[in-house]
Amino acid sequence: HLAASLGSWQASAGLLSHGADAAAANGAGATPLEDALEFGHEELAQLLLAAPRADAGLSPVEHAFDLRCAASVDAGALTAARADELTDSLAALGSDEAREVRMLELLGELDACGEEEEESEAEGDESEESESESESEQEVG
Repeated sequence: HLAASLGSWQASAGLLSHGADAAAANGAGATPLEDALEFGHEELAQLLLAAPRADAGLSPVEHAFDLRCAASVDAGALTAARADELTDSLAALGSDEAREVRMLELLGELDACGEEEEESEAEGDESEESESESESEQEVG
């Protein structure tokens, strides 16, 4: 994860050549692929995409997509029915490459939804604090 976050292609390639799992999730559920993409290391992301998977034949993108969908459903940002629709629509795409490109697009959309929710929650918290301050000022006045 550190090599992917820092964009160290050489370290990542060395780890992969010695059997590191490119799709191993960290404590937050993120994969090295997600770490590389988060910090803008697209070339490294390509290396991670090409790495073999240790489990169930899933590519790192498929694994990241599955994890993100599950997290989005748990957070209430995505319904289980919509997650199933997305998975079915991906299965209908012909090539593995086309599926992975679409999954990356959807991951971006899911990330954007999560960020909007966090912003909304933060604005709601600020609004509540502002109302509390107004009430306190009225009590004092």
